[in-house]
Amino acid sequence: MLEKLGAKFADGVERWLPDSLVFAFILTIVAFLLALGLTPTTAAQAIEGWYKGFWLMLEFAMQMALILTLGYCIGKSQPVAKLFDKLAGLIKTPTSAYLVMSLVSLVLIAINWGLAPVAGLFAYEVSKRVKGIDYRMACAAVYVGLIPWHGGLSASAPLLMNTPDNVFIQKGLVEGVIPTSLTLGSTVNIVLLLASFILIPIFVLLMAPKKPDERFDTTPIAEGAAVADAAIAGVAPQRRISASPADLMENSWLLNLIIVLAGFIVIIPYFAKTGLNGLNLNSINFLFLMLGLALHYTPRNYINAMKEAVSGIGDIVLQFPFYAGIMGIFMFCGVSDVVAKWFASFASAVTFPWFAFLTSAIVNLFIPSGGGEWMVLGPSLLKAAQVTGASVGKTIIAFAYGDALTNLINPFWTLAFLPVMGKLMNIRPRDFMGYAVLMCLIFFVIISVILLLVP
Repeated sequence: MLEKLGAKFADGVERWLPDSLVFAFILTIVAFLLALGLTPTTAAQAIEGWYKGFWLMLEFAMQMALILTLGYCIGKSQPVAKLFDKLAGLIKTPTSAYLVMSLVSLVLIAINWGLAPVAGLFAYEVSKRVKGIDYRMACAAVYVGLIPWHGGLSASAPLLMNTPDNVFIQKGLVEGVIPTSLTLGSTVNIVLLLASFILIPIFVLLMAPKKPDERFDTTPIAEGAAVADAAIAGVAPQRRISASPADLMENSWLLNLIIVLAGFIVIIPYFAKTGLNGLNLNSINFLFLMLGLALHYTPRNYINAMKEAVSGIGDIVLQFPFYAGIMGIFMFCGVSDVVAKWFASFASAVTFPWFAFLTSAIVNLFIPSGGGEWMVLGPSLLKAAQVTGASVGKTIIAFAYGDALTNLINPFWTLAFLPVMGKLMNIRPRDFMGYAVLMCLIFFVIISVILLLVP
């Protein structure tokens, strides 16, 4: 049943879902109309808010561009490529491939959502070697791993609320930090994580087509994999090194060694002091950079890999400002406040976390950034939780899963892995988003039931 339903969703979404940039344009217009219809904002003020927001996420956009390119370079190094080759060689059937892809994605993204490109690289390597994989399902198996990310170790809202003297404390919205024992370590989050890790792989297997669509069948690629193995490191063949000083420096392992040693002198004490709390985009990017330089041995090898990597980040550079502009409309025009207060007006202490989940799920379509959305919605949700008597910790977790869930509807976050997986064959978000949308609907019900029944 789910296989047929997944095929129908895949066909329907493929027909109707536009490119992610067009989707961003449509959401911009919708956000503008919401501002005019729900708030006393004038058209001029809405446009001004849009412009103010345009530049709010430049740092985040650069961080995302780096995490994609640096992660790609690690995966295309010879040692990692050989490791992936061995692991992928243990997987013989499409069914086992989908299962392992989804589990690897869940584990990596639960550790840090910035590891999504690495999950994509693993799926890419597996798909190169296993005949009969429907590549749409492979992409979907990776993408649905995003569902529990905001309940994992890189959860933006819970970690921010556990930060001393954070902006919410400064504004008087909470008296002190909200410890992670009340959010990430809460019973409801543990149940949600267990449900995600158990049920997502099961539903992936139930949705998977028994016979791959011929347009996305990996069989021809897998049959030719032996021919392509010579190029598995993903870097251009080295030309003969001349004796010129420039060539000698570019191909010197000593230069990489000096930089990598300096990097690890910094990063090892940092993680020894902070532990997992030190995982953030900056530390992950720095670690990825040092690992990549070490694994590629020479500057020239790393340069070649990076040139290949940057070809896939154009969409991020182009689209981030538009989503930041949408965030500006919600932030400066008060749209999110109106939505949150409306839901809170008829919620109780028991039901409010579910309404926080619903509010977050809706707003996330317009602001696909967990941290950015919490900065916009957080003040309203915290006030409403206090008014209704709802658990603040549970409200934060409910927000987190709403924020994560509707990423499966918005194609924006396919940019976290599609530049990598798209190198195997020409595939667009619309080709596999139907499976993600169906998973979103299924987990909307599952998460709703858990939020309403688990204290």
